[in-house]
Amino acid sequence: MKKLIVARENSNQRLDKFLMKFLNAATKSFIYKMLRKKNIKLNDKTANGNEILNPNDQISLYLSDETINKFQKKICKIKSTKPLKILYENQNILICEKPAGILSQPQSKFDNDTLLNRLYNLYGDNIWICNRLDRNTSGLIICAKNFLALQKMNNDIAQNLVDKYYLTIVKGKLNKPGQIESYITKNNLTNKSEINQNGIGKKILTQYKPIEYTDKFTLLEIKLITGKSHQIRAHLQSINHPIIGDTKYGKPKTNLFFKQKFNLHYQLLHAYKIKFNGLEVDCPPPSMFLDIKNFLFRKK
Repeated sequence: MKKLIVARENSNQRLDKFLMKFLNAATKSFIYKMLRKKNIKLNDKTANGNEILNPNDQISLYLSDETINKFQKKICKIKSTKPLKILYENQNILICEKPAGILSQPQSKFDNDTLLNRLYNLYGDNIWICNRLDRNTSGLIICAKNFLALQKMNNDIAQNLVDKYYLTIVKGKLNKPGQIESYITKNNLTNKSEINQNGIGKKILTQYKPIEYTDKFTLLEIKLITGKSHQIRAHLQSINHPIIGDTKYGKPKTNLFFKQKFNLHYQLLHAYKIKFNGLEVDCPPPSMFLDIKNFLFRKK
């Protein structure tokens, strides 16, 4: 028997679709037959395949290792030889830096230089990304080097046992720590997250602490309590302190200034620290972030 724990990036899809990817050499009829015979269960319950998966759901496969291996066809993974910065590594996990401008993992067959492609070059197929960042957000990403480590890390993230901290610069003055609590939904037409206080969607919580500020801009440390798509960017916009450079949630006039002066064409958001199980890993912001920080908060 094999038990799978659904990672966040594999959630929000039908169970049968997930199984077709995991047992990618099996037929649909075989998948449905195993579901009917209760050889595949979801959260220890009978399933028919149309259930929508949530993070940390458990899929139990009452199949022999020989059967599972038979229906798992090795997929050729494209490797990228571009640089990869690793900040921590042991036998189970590694923590690396994703530069701004590349995807965490492929979204189509044309995405051949993602962080995951760079990992394939060093570690082959046996590597999994545990937390993702937006294409233009830089910083720390945790990767698992074996399946057991992937299950544990996904569980730790789901149970909020992994503390993730970000640095960003926002428009306006924030001189006191605070937190933003609300609900979030996704507009699929605009690909934007929308914030509300009406209890619609998923509940989210973001904590922030000012590090430096002027009357016009604030350097913030963000602690992400929940981890929904575009959460930090949409939350800061909702309190009228959007991230500079953010073309989706920011102020066009502000963005234009930083684009002309620093060639900034994306949100200035950097995942700079991760803490879990007594481990703390830090990653300094990229040079553009530091240049803008020094320009805005230089000592007079």
